Amino acid sequence: MQDLASYGLKGFEESMELNNQIGRIIGVNKNRYKVLSKTGEVIAKIKGSYYYKNEDKESFVTVGDWVILSISENSDCYVIEKIIKRSSYISRSVGEKKKMEQLIAANIDYVFICVCVDNDFNLNRIERLIYSICKDNIKLVIVLTKTDLVNDIEKYVSQIKQRINNVDVITLSMFNNDYLIKFNDYLNKGITSVFIGSSGVGKSTLINALYGHNIQKTAPISVKSQRGKHTTVSRELVCSEVNGCLIDTPGIRNFGFWNNDDCCDTFENINSLAKHCKYKDCQHLNEYCCALKKGIADGVISKQQFLNYQKLEKERLYIDDYKIHQKNQKNRIKKRELDKSSKRK
Repeated sequence: MQDLASYGLKGFEESMELNNQIGRIIGVNKNRYKVLSKTGEVIAKIKGSYYYKNEDKESFVTVGDWVILSISENSDCYVIEKIIKRSSYISRSVGEKKKMEQLIAANIDYVFICVCVDNDFNLNRIERLIYSICKDNIKLVIVLTKTDLVNDIEKYVSQIKQRINNVDVITLSMFNNDYLIKFNDYLNKGITSVFIGSSGVGKSTLINALYGHNIQKTAPISVKSQRGKHTTVSRELVCSEVNGCLIDTPGIRNFGFWNNDDCCDTFENINSLAKHCKYKDCQHLNEYCCALKKGIADGVISKQQFLNYQKLEKERLYIDDYKIHQKNQKNRIKKRELDKSSKRK
């Protein structure tokens, strides 16, 4: 029997209906899901009626979800009857013309943003990840990997601290045996953490070390391009007895904004300063008495951060308008279908 508490089970009612049981999604392969239940790992599929009612099938179930299972009467196949309400999740937008939400992981406590201190280091991209992911019930930690490649790692830490408020930074090199100690304040039994970042930054290598042995495939940096190889091809959850649940993810270079309703104070300094603009609807372009323009001139905020803020805000407004348009379009289609059915009667 599996101890589901070590897999992060908390706050859920365990008294399920007869022949039903609870499980956690630990892997996804198209329309088949690897689920960890009390009896061990099983393969399950979503209940037909539950599946077809959902329009966004690609992001309907994700790694980390807690689900209610039942055994099919006609076979030994397990069926996902219901998805338990998520305590937290992270997602991104995918697609060019037609945008949609892609869930990355659910019911997580920590997100470790892994960044290599070589060509992968980009403050704007780190800021984008935090802005897109940040939620009140998820703790974000930046992990600077392969620090043996640089002489002054504190320079990188200082750049992050100057741009981003209230974020922890871990620096590590796989050549130092004590680097795992730095995760003791975050990882523990029953805690779920997800590791995201570009290909080749060392996510899988780090997870292997935290787990205790090699469970994730790794590959060396490409000699020709000097960039990481795309080794991890799917999201997968593994559970360590000491460090809790660890979710590895494929390399992500582009993280499209989708939703940050619970967003923390990524741009607290800019938002606080903007309150002192003369006009409430100030666009911070050429307006008279713009507090942000003055802040840039006085060195209170950097021009790079301000430009990144404008870019992300523009994207946020576009996605918000897009979601409203899509919702209205669905309502119109639904109304037409109801009108047609009423005329037939």
